[in-house]
Amino acid sequence: TKKSYLNFFSILFNFQIICVLCTITSKKNIESLWSHLLALLSKLMYEID
Repeated sequence: TKKSYLNFFSILFNFQIICVLCTITSKKNIESLWSHLLALLSKLMYEID
């Protein structure tokens, strides 16, 4: 559906923003960044099903 595609692109957009913020603040945040991304992706997959 269109909604799930929109959700996916908004997640990618948010992920890019988080990436920029993390590189600005510190490299140590990369791990929490990935866990955050995985949480978003699992939420997305749940919504698609």
